[in-house]
Amino acid sequence: MAENAIAQDITGEEKVEMITSRLSNYSFRMGEVVDAKKKAQKKKQMIKKGKIDGRPSVLQKLDNYKKAKGVI
Repeated sequence: MAENAIAQDITGEEKVEMITSRLSNYSFRMGEVVDAKKKAQKKKQMIKKGKIDGRPSVLQKLDNYKKAKGVI
């Protein structure tokens, strides 16, 4: 798609703009991937140290359900 546009008669500035926007989109997505990996690693460390539970307990789920239904 971009190769076809580059092959067409467009100015150098337009080519640079097109390539720059593609690179910035790529770097933004890679930043999100890195952030997600860091967040997952931190959560694993917290679980190993016993600071947080890996999954909500059954009692916590029951309490959340009761609160949502207005029982409590």
